[in-house]
Amino acid sequence: MAGSFIWPKFDEPVEIVPGVAWTAVFDSYDQRNECCYYRILVRRKGGQVQDVMAQVDVGWAGDDWTNSRFREAIKGALHAMAVSGKSNTGYGGYDAGPVKGA
Repeated sequence: MAGSFIWPKFDEPVEIVPGVAWTAVFDSYDQRNECCYYRILVRRKGGQVQDVMAQVDVGWAGDDWTNSRFREAIKGALHAMAVSGKSNTGYGGYDAGPVKGA
């Protein structure tokens, strides 16, 4: 992988529709399967929070994960998962305990 790399952060709310937005935190990377996992928190007006685990393929990216295209592709995949409200993996997360900040 070229250059220094830190997994993209998505801690600023991304609006789905008015009153519904998501944020996501990096969970883990599965090198063998070339995918990463993010925990998405979908927050609704009124305080309801939905926790969605997302598996995102990164095999297409090659060796340079430091460009904006990589970040935007992950963001797009996470947005689609947040809109669907359904996890695309049976993996519960590195720390399968309660969601922090929920």
